[in-house]
Amino acid sequence: MPAHFAEEHPGFDVSERAPSPWLILLVVLGLAGCQTVERSILEAHLSADELYAHAQVDWQGAQYQSAEKYCRAALRKQPNHYGALTLLAETDVQIASISMGNNQPSATKRPKDASDISSDYNIQLTRKEESARLDEAVQEYREAAQVQPTKPEPHHGLARVWELQGDREQAIAEYREAVRLNDPRTPAIHVSVGMLLKAKGDSSGALAEFEEALRVMPNYPSFTHSPVFKRSVERYIEQTR
Repeated sequence: MPAHFAEEHPGFDVSERAPSPWLILLVVLGLAGCQTVERSILEAHLSADELYAHAQVDWQGAQYQSAEKYCRAALRKQPNHYGALTLLAETDVQIASISMGNNQPSATKRPKDASDISSDYNIQLTRKEESARLDEAVQEYREAAQVQPTKPEPHHGLARVWELQGDREQAIAEYREAVRLNDPRTPAIHVSVGMLLKAKGDSSGALAEFEEALRVMPNYPSFTHSPVFKRSVERYIEQTR
């Protein structure tokens, strides 16, 4: 209030016009939890697709925990939203993976510089929490696969989860299902399967997968123009023979 207000309005008693305690409380709550308030407003007024779009933006900005909240908000509005189910599963896997890396005894922690202030690269969960995240991802990927049975992404995601959990057989099975559904990452998937087979001691099976990766590569534009990928596969073949 301007200092000269009382002089210009002699009938106005400033002492009787103190801010309401409720107003002060609302201001404090608003300042302390503005992001929560903003998210609640968005959830109330945006569609599932719009909430999913917010989740995608946060994911691209490495705001994984925020992306998770938007995905869950989208799913509250539309439980069978394929995009939100898939991204939520990917978020669970990403958070668990980051935590697993940070929990390694020899892990080099990323410095909390300016680029990390708004990121989630310093997440650390307990082993139980990491396992729970991966279990949730399995369920979410499976739900997504039921919603869109012809989409390869849930199977590719499941394969990654099984790899993290050390289940090579299930990882191989899911990778192959993704290939059957014409995953655009098929050449790379053949390499992943080859690596898993090689780790199992199946050199001939691994070699067949590496060779298949080279054979199908021309059918996938994103790999056709990648000499680095081709050289890597060729090196794997040489090392496996």
